Amino acid sequence: MADDWSETDCDFTLTRKAIDFIDGHHAKNPKQPFFLVLSTSSPHNPFLVPEAMKGKSQAGPRGDLVTVVDWAVGQIDDHLAKRGLGDNTLLIVTSDNGAVRGENGHKSENDFRGYKASVYEGGTRIPFIARWPGKVRPRTSSSETISLIDLCATCAALTGTALPDNATEDSRDMLAAILGRSAGRPPHEAMIFDSGRGEFSVRQGRWKAIVGTPDDLKAIRANEKASQLYDLDNDPAEQNDLWAQHPNRAKSMIELLNKYRTEGRSQPLRDSGSSLFHVGNGMGSLLEIK
Repeated sequence: MADDWSETDCDFTLTRKAIDFIDGHHAKNPKQPFFLVLSTSSPHNPFLVPEAMKGKSQAGPRGDLVTVVDWAVGQIDDHLAKRGLGDNTLLIVTSDNGAVRGENGHKSENDFRGYKASVYEGGTRIPFIARWPGKVRPRTSSSETISLIDLCATCAALTGTALPDNATEDSRDMLAAILGRSAGRPPHEAMIFDSGRGEFSVRQGRWKAIVGTPDDLKAIRANEKASQLYDLDNDPAEQNDLWAQHPNRAKSMIELLNKYRTEGRSQPLRDSGSSLFHVGNGMGSLLEIK
């Protein structure tokens, strides 16, 4: 660690550095778009809360660290407006995995099942908030299933860059979902999730199959694995296992999962240089806050 490193206050420093970058770029290249990623330490262990944020959330130390993230987003957003960049910047606020269990009754994953490092929805569903005045319609939402992996192909489309076939082979352009337009078909045939412990799930439309996850450790032996199938349109909390009722659907999804794992990619070779939308040269800047 650097001599002046502070685990408690590092996000204040990172946010200040992000603002300095915006100012420096705007001063030197006011007409040129920029790309900035701010990856905060919060809300991560060891859950060291800055003094100014202690007790703010009433949801324990991790909840207080979420208020640090809120503060950082507010600082960046306010500074974009101050520099006259707010109306010409794509601002994305997102996360990389589901939450851990909340404190003091806080339902950190609402009614979804599971938490971080789980293949249930509580471990894989994350917030994805995009603002781009004049392009992203306010107060709207999309039911499209997307992944952070898609940011690469999406940013390439925004900048008119052709990705080679061997780069980010699972990434697909999600501009249609962000802009509220119909692409005619989902960007992904299916999506795979894993827990890091050997459990996998595959999502295809409304259906989600899980392989290798203990079903109910109180009811079955701890070393016994159960496969599960859920209809997320009707059962987003994953309480009604339909594996026995829809064996053909379960079989086809597991075959698809195994096909992806064998081939090492979930998408066919992309059409180099193609894009769903042409944004043009009017784009100001692209900002992702993670």
